[in-house]
Amino acid sequence: MPAITLDQVSVSHGCAPVLVEVDATFPGGECAAVVGASGAGKTTLLRLLNRLAEPDRGRILLDATPITRLDVLELRRRIGLVSQHPTLLTDTVADELRTARPGLSDDRVAALLTRAGLAPTFGDRRCAELSGGQAQRVCLARSHARAHDRRPTRHRAGCLHRQHPQPALTRRAAVPGLVHIVPAMPLCAGATPASAGASTRPRSARRTPW
Repeated sequence: MPAITLDQVSVSHGCAPVLVEVDATFPGGECAAVVGASGAGKTTLLRLLNRLAEPDRGRILLDATPITRLDVLELRRRIGLVSQHPTLLTDTVADELRTARPGLSDDRVAALLTRAGLAPTFGDRRCAELSGGQAQRVCLARSHARAHDRRPTRHRAGCLHRQHPQPALTRRAAVPGLVHIVPAMPLCAGATPASAGASTRPRSARRTPW
């Protein structure tokens, strides 16, 4: 299964450290939460994974290969980001999923929508009519459509990370062979932010039953 590894990763914004010597491994087939206070570097960490941001020091590896050795466009096909404010590009939901995987059958569209917590008949809905939560789920299904591409392994989607997902997404949307990384606020005061140099290794990562 794919895995994402951070090896002594540090990032600063100006003179202010954001991530300090972070070591973490996120194995495939698990859902991991990165917990930290606002401004602790959770989103920065996610942006590093598909090179929307670059570390000052350290390495990030996908399947044991430094991501700097991968073509940026190919890397971004393998690492999908489902944002809090999703962007949909087409008229209907089914067409949106087919932007990720042209030729996707109606049955596969229905299965992907069901995995994302939507009705299997949702493919005919107009994207412009969706609520914010529904649009998030469609974006998640779109990422999964890309992940299920059956091309050789080195080209197949490897992982998925999400910004501020709805709870239902994290409960239902796990896919075998993908890495799921979810940023979260701490549940209690005193949680150590990533910017303090603590490891973000996901101690509470749980294996999701398929």
